[in-house]
Amino acid sequence: MKKMMLVCSTGLTTDILVAKIVKIIFSKNLAIDVSAVSGAQALTEYHELKPDIVLLSPQVRYMKKELETITKNDQIPLSIIDMKDYGLLDGETILSKAMALLGLVMK
Repeated sequence: MKKMMLVCSTGLTTDILVAKIVKIIFSKNLAIDVSAVSGAQALTEYHELKPDIVLLSPQVRYMKKELETITKNDQIPLSIIDMKDYGLLDGETILSKAMALLGLVMK
């Protein structure tokens, strides 16, 4: 099972987005676990969750350099979610892009 960590500013939008992504994961029977964490807890949660990919919401894109210091060492993909995809809550596109970074194809 692949683990996806979504870092956000703990807003309602991210909760809705995670729910949409989880619904897609279940409908397509994908082996992916999604966790949303706050920017303040990102480093601690990263070490606890040991994700296979880290996605940053546009609101916390400023954290990219800080998180890259650990994700690069672990060879974990780190990406900022496209603002349009995030604003539209386009869970399918966000999940598809994340899977591509993991070298997976969505069915």
